Amino acid sequence: LFRDINIRNLNFVNGINLGFDVSQPQLDGTTFHNMVVSGSQTANAWSSSGNWQKAIILGNGNFGDNYDHVLFNCSWSNCYYGLYCNASGFEILGGQPGSNGTDYYLAPGGQISIAGIQSQNSGQFIQGAGGSGVNTVAIRDSIYDTNYLISSSKWVTVTGGAASWLFDNVRCVTFSTGGISGLGVPLMYFDGQGNKENVTLINVSQMAPPSTGVTLTSGGSLVCIDYVQMNSSI
Repeated sequence: LFRDINIRNLNFVNGINLGFDVSQPQLDGTTFHNMVVSGSQTANAWSSSGNWQKAIILGNGNFGDNYDHVLFNCSWSNCYYGLYCNASGFEILGGQPGSNGTDYYLAPGGQISIAGIQSQNSGQFIQGAGGSGVNTVAIRDSIYDTNYLISSSKWVTVTGGAASWLFDNVRCVTFSTGGISGLGVPLMYFDGQGNKENVTLINVSQMAPPSTGVTLTSGGSLVCIDYVQMNSSI
């Protein structure tokens, strides 16, 4: 149990590491409550080397014995990756990540649920690497607002593996409703690299229609319910 912890002004590479360097540590069901992990990377100039790489690491790439972690009201900022899930699974309820290169890196080894998040000024909300099998990932009741985007203009990027992705009541918008100069509007991208990605969007808002705003490259399914394309007047 980690409770009421504020990590800041430290030259860490990884803030909290539940991955370790051993083969398969038995580490299930850790609870994080009311935590903040703050690095010192500069927004829109994030570096994949040096300090402040990962705020929290769950899993070490081995599928087994590192699942079912739960986080309540936990946030991270100014790191290259915020929460880095590597063949693990977790549930998070509440949090305000900001100014990270990527808020959530997801290589799911089990079920993942992200809910009640308000992200500001990160370069990307979700970066996914699929998984060894079909896993379920749900993002609910969350907002991603930014003045920055990674160079590919994608606020969600999933590459490799296979998973079932649900976005329910999620809003993506730049602080400038016309998009970001030089990058345009944020997009969603799913590439199963030969494996089908199944994507369901329910009451999802972004500044592009499904035909151009959501890309599936591996023949998966896309279901949109109450999809909202925002414009300059919203």
